[in-house]
Amino acid sequence: MKISLVVLVFNEEDTIPIFYRTVHEFNELEK
Repeated sequence: MKISLVVLVFNEEDTIPIFYRTVHEFNELEK
């Protein structure tokens, strides 16, 4: 998961919405 987050950060201009959605979904799965 960390690797994917790093990749998203490098492309943050295009992927900010996807990044937040992915993080939110990941956090929901951990509950």
